[in-house]
Amino acid sequence: MEVPADMLPLNASCNMVDGKAEEEEDLFMRRISSTSAVYLKTTWDGRFRPWIILGVMIFDEAIHPDRMWQLLVERLHRFDRFQCRVQVNSDGSFIFQQVREIDRSYHLVEVNATGWTADHLNQYLSHVYSEDKDLTRPLWRVHVLNGMAGGRHGVLVNVDHALGDGASMVEVLLTLMDPSGPDAHPSNSPSWARKEKSAAKVVENNVTPARRSLNGPGKKAATSSVWRKVVGAAGQACWIWGVLVWGAIEPIVLPFLPPDAPSILKPLDVHPSKKKIIARAETMSLDRVKAIKNQFPGATVNDVLSATLALALRKYYREAGDKVRSIRVTFSVNVRSPSEELVTLGNRVCNDHLLFTFGNFSSRLATVWTVKRQIDRVKRSPKVLILFKMLRFVAYFLTNDQLVWLFHYMLSR
Repeated sequence: MEVPADMLPLNASCNMVDGKAEEEEDLFMRRISSTSAVYLKTTWDGRFRPWIILGVMIFDEAIHPDRMWQLLVERLHRFDRFQCRVQVNSDGSFIFQQVREIDRSYHLVEVNATGWTADHLNQYLSHVYSEDKDLTRPLWRVHVLNGMAGGRHGVLVNVDHALGDGASMVEVLLTLMDPSGPDAHPSNSPSWARKEKSAAKVVENNVTPARRSLNGPGKKAATSSVWRKVVGAAGQACWIWGVLVWGAIEPIVLPFLPPDAPSILKPLDVHPSKKKIIARAETMSLDRVKAIKNQFPGATVNDVLSATLALALRKYYREAGDKVRSIRVTFSVNVRSPSEELVTLGNRVCNDHLLFTFGNFSSRLATVWTVKRQIDRVKRSPKVLILFKMLRFVAYFLTNDQLVWLFHYMLSR
């Protein structure tokens, strides 16, 4: 039996029975977790824009569509969610239902990007963000953008958040780009080894006490006397205990905290919509970020980038004449344990926030230390894990309309 070149059969084998070809397919079904279902429930009626993850990769050489499709066929088979569409049960729950074929004409989008500038690419990304979901197909697409200005060529990966969070999508990209081949075990591949080494360093940074947060910049840890050691250890223990206690209480009082003061980036009557405007900044060398990070003992790349964001926002507000004193910035926190593997797709993240009080940013150095102290507090606090457990519980029982109302309310804060 011939299969069209633009169709990818999944788990199919052909046997001859009474002179005819018979397909034996083992199509599986799997219930979608309550946390992953949140991204479907809140966009079901079209009031929210789809929750999607976009990744853009730029190359110096043109992308051959046939080779790209072959790469997708060879390497995405290990991720079962990329073989499934979403189906709604009679009780309102969602399941992943494996499909019989993956249609190349839908999942591989060839775009004529001749002469595209950065503005053209941003406009295209904004358009992709607002597209409605086709739930009859697996929730992913790959866009090939050949011929952009400056001799550049791009690949845009568009994945629905219901398939997994950003951390697990990085594993998908590593699988696509891994030179070791489609059947290489992750632990044996060079990219996986580099990622494991980096992840181990992140874990080490997460569990190391933030002595700089306690002592302040420029002060040496007290080690010259037993008395100072005792006082320092007691102070650190009290600080950690306070973080744990408040981390357990804060998720309960969070919905009742006063909203942010209105600003040009967040007006008083803000409401979510399906429209999203993409504005990408100039690229920054990771080596440069690491060089800055190395000047701050105990700091991480995220600390430096978050401080950079705080300074950029302060500059934006000042140039616009907005006298807002502080804002809260939301970010995602990975709640996986160090032993959990990313090869199993899913949503194991929860949102938390940082408070940028611009009056505390007297200098760039002070900004890094101020932001780092907040991030260290998030790392040690159980708040995010508690919020994640609460979200799983609430999402399981709330209807689509109730979840939409809850998201509207939280976004308005």
